[in-house]
Amino acid sequence: MIDDTATLPPKSIGLIIRKYALILFVAWTGLIAMLLTWDAHETRLFALKDAQSNALTSYDKDVAFRDWATTHGGVYVPIDENTPPNQYLSNIKERDLITPSGRHLTLMNPAYMARQMNEFFSKKGSVFGHITSLKLKNPNNKPDKWEEEALKGFEKGEKERIEISNIGDAPFLRLMRPIITKEGCLKCHADQGYKVGDIRGGVTVSVGLEPYYAEARTLIREHSVGHGLIWLLGSLGLLIGHGYARRLGSAREDAREALKESELAYRTVAEFTYNWETWIGPGGEYLYVSPSCERISGYTRDEFIANPNLLKSIARHDDREKVIAHFYADKEPPVSNFEFCIFTKSGEERWISHSCQSVYGDNGDWLGRRGSNTDITPLKQAEREVYALNRELDDRVKHRTALLDAANKELEAFSYSVSHDLRAPLRSLDGFSLAVLNDYGDKLDERGKDYLRRIRGGAKKMGGLIEDMLKLSHITRDEMRMEKVNLTPIAKSIGDELRKLEPQRIVKFVTNETRTVEGDVKLLRVALENLIGNSWKFTGKTQGAKIEFGEIQTGDETVFFVRDNGAGFDMSYKEMLFSPFHRLHTSDEFEGTGIGLATVKRIITRHGGRIWAEAEVGKGSTFYFVI
Repeated sequence: MIDDTATLPPKSIGLIIRKYALILFVAWTGLIAMLLTWDAHETRLFALKDAQSNALTSYDKDVAFRDWATTHGGVYVPIDENTPPNQYLSNIKERDLITPSGRHLTLMNPAYMARQMNEFFSKKGSVFGHITSLKLKNPNNKPDKWEEEALKGFEKGEKERIEISNIGDAPFLRLMRPIITKEGCLKCHADQGYKVGDIRGGVTVSVGLEPYYAEARTLIREHSVGHGLIWLLGSLGLLIGHGYARRLGSAREDAREALKESELAYRTVAEFTYNWETWIGPGGEYLYVSPSCERISGYTRDEFIANPNLLKSIARHDDREKVIAHFYADKEPPVSNFEFCIFTKSGEERWISHSCQSVYGDNGDWLGRRGSNTDITPLKQAEREVYALNRELDDRVKHRTALLDAANKELEAFSYSVSHDLRAPLRSLDGFSLAVLNDYGDKLDERGKDYLRRIRGGAKKMGGLIEDMLKLSHITRDEMRMEKVNLTPIAKSIGDELRKLEPQRIVKFVTNETRTVEGDVKLLRVALENLIGNSWKFTGKTQGAKIEFGEIQTGDETVFFVRDNGAGFDMSYKEMLFSPFHRLHTSDEFEGTGIGLATVKRIITRHGGRIWAEAEVGKGSTFYFVI
């Protein structure tokens, strides 16, 4: 048994390993980041050194070219639109010459040659050369602001100036060194007061840095990918090492530490559970009681731990034996679930649903039982309310059933009265009218005979109405016998019967195959007899009469229909179409009582379906129904 007041175990090896693994991971990530930052810096620095090297190479080229031209005193070249005579050399007598062959040549001094060469090379790339001075002969060689500052620095003793400066919006590496006056320079510049050894100006080389920056960015991206892969491999190694170290650390924990951790996990779950959780030892003592016991019973867990018999004392009298038999047994109980009632500290009655099972140690020893108690008082109250409602509902159903039985009996009595009491006078009217016609017909004029015939017709019509009313009543009351029904053969047989009754009529009768439905076959036949019979009746005055039965599919719903090309009806009267005794045609046009469609409506409704119609006067009608 473990004392629940025992101190918590020290920080586990797993947490320590995780801490150092995290430190190593952060250090490794920082190292890779520092290396990548240093590499990016070196890559940019290398790009600048490369640009500087190219600037020096270009400078050396320009100086060598200028020295060569100075040594030779310049070069004579043919005059053209790109190379006109240099107006700033007009003081030289031999500036322009004519060869024996008649070609005109002009002298290009070193500055003129260098400017033209730099203009040529500026169109080929991003390296620009420029010879300039503070004392100009040619304004085209005027220094910009940066060059002017550099020239002033040369006069103060500077030997070189190299900086990064923008030309327009683009960055350039700019290199400038002074031009020292030599003997050959005096041919063109002696009139400016220069002497050999004087600083006459400077040579500038400007190298565009954007290509070097672009190459540096490309290298940095490539190096970033490489560093990322190295970081990923290292992180994976740390992860694998961390897992291996954790497994080694976990293997060193002994059984007591594992048991304490299990107890801590159990406490964490149990302390915050909504139910009243318990752990009862083999001797019946409480080893653990969750705080929820106070919310449910009103007693604190300290009270339960101090008094192991407390639960027995608060159990309701009729549940006490069951509680004692279960909670105070000195044997290992099986998994069990049962309900019992207690009285809380405030005297309130509470229903408890209890479930428990045995607890075993690592060595297999029985350590007692773990139980869970759920407050099901609201459920019990709901059960009582449901029971009361069910009783009330049963009473209401019985009452309504009795009322319905009484109504059915009254309806049966009314049907009997209609069948016997009303038919007898009608038979008398019809019989005596026939007797008068037979016995006294020779003494009556035609008007008198017509009156008698009308009396007989009215009696027969009334008899038909009574018969239809009785059928409608039976359809509403008769018990339905549900089965699978195929309506197609029923429709065919009804059509055949109508043809036999009136063989002289020529009617095209079309029956399509339809799906089976669940229904009462007798009632569904009555419905089809009325619908098809109506179509037969209302096509009686139509040439090329046609009646069709079939089905259409609208989504998941099967809709059956009976269609004809007969008299049709005005759709503005569709609301009264299925009401008893409402007719849309007079008896002189088509015979009938107005009960048929009402009968169909009740049959379809009893099958849980619906029926509707579409029609046009003189073009027929279609009755749709769903079962």
